[in-house]
Amino acid sequence: MPKDSPLVNLDGCEDARAAALELGHCARAGGFRVLNAALTALQVLVARGAFAEDAVAQAITDSISCGVCSDIAQRIDIAAAYARQGSEYRAALFGCDCTLALLTAMSAHKADVRVQFACMKAASDIIGESWVSLQGFIRGGGIQFIEAAMQRHPEHDQLQLKAIRQFASAASWPETLCQEARFVPERAIALTKQAMLIHSANADIQFAGMEALSVFVGTSDALLDAFFSGGGLLPHQEAMQRHPQDVRVQAKAIKALAHALTWSDSQRRLANYCPERALALTKQAMELHVFDLDLQHTALERLMMYLPNYADAVARCGGGDLLKRIMIKHHSDRTVRRFCIQLLNALGDFVPSVPLTDCATNGMSACSGGAAPTVELRVFDINI
Repeated sequence: MPKDSPLVNLDGCEDARAAALELGHCARAGGFRVLNAALTALQVLVARGAFAEDAVAQAITDSISCGVCSDIAQRIDIAAAYARQGSEYRAALFGCDCTLALLTAMSAHKADVRVQFACMKAASDIIGESWVSLQGFIRGGGIQFIEAAMQRHPEHDQLQLKAIRQFASAASWPETLCQEARFVPERAIALTKQAMLIHSANADIQFAGMEALSVFVGTSDALLDAFFSGGGLLPHQEAMQRHPQDVRVQAKAIKALAHALTWSDSQRRLANYCPERALALTKQAMELHVFDLDLQHTALERLMMYLPNYADAVARCGGGDLLKRIMIKHHSDRTVRRFCIQLLNALGDFVPSVPLTDCATNGMSACSGGAAPTVELRVFDINI
């Protein structure tokens, strides 16, 4: 091909489907540059008003299914990018069995971490919020492919993070769907804890792991046993110590540690839970993030759970002084004021006289900023 000639010539292919046939040929015969150029040319037809979403989707699927090639991960990334354009594009890819092509690629390229990760990302983008697309992925053994990828590539932090989020999403599916997917929470718990252990320096994995573990276990005593077998709450405590400045990690761990107070004594021992240590870590987080109102709300509410049995541990090492400083710094917040007064009274400590300013609201502070950002939840990938 001459150096200055276009990679793909679709002149005369004004019909989108005719162009798609040419693109399918390019996908099988050419490399990534040719494929990308062909897709760009087809998108021009779409921009002209041709209804070509399904034609483009078929060409993308063909490019993934065309066999062993060195740029398979890039081809899969094209599918993911196409799916992100909108629901009609995702539906077109699903209609062309692109999810099945992804699973076939995962099976054929087990040792290639780039392909495994690209397929997992693309699956989330293509499935989106469609239960029908999700069922197609499930019937192809999607969950088992993700488990295998986690076990084969434990060192890849982004793959582990993506898998944890996808498992957390799976745990919220209807029971019949979980059974069809052969989703086993015990395995998800073990793989999540393994990822947290290997990637202890990665705050995103620590936070996503703690979030997912709470979803996996829920209120099931049987799943608590699986949770205990992997070190119980030790990963939470270690995450708090390793990531003291990450407010997400601190807040999530504070909740988990306080919840352990509802367990029996034998369960606490199995979970490696020490209330005094949990309180020390909680107060440390409150001290480090004294200006973070959301964390203070979380921590103060959980401190109430330690009363009256562990009042001495709450007061230890300047606990009362910490509560007074928080009350003064957040004097305009009614929730902080209420919890601090209750805690100080329970500790037998004096309550400072702090005026309640006009910006206080019923339970929340108007001085604390805008509303919390919304989080889009998909049926197959919780963005947590």
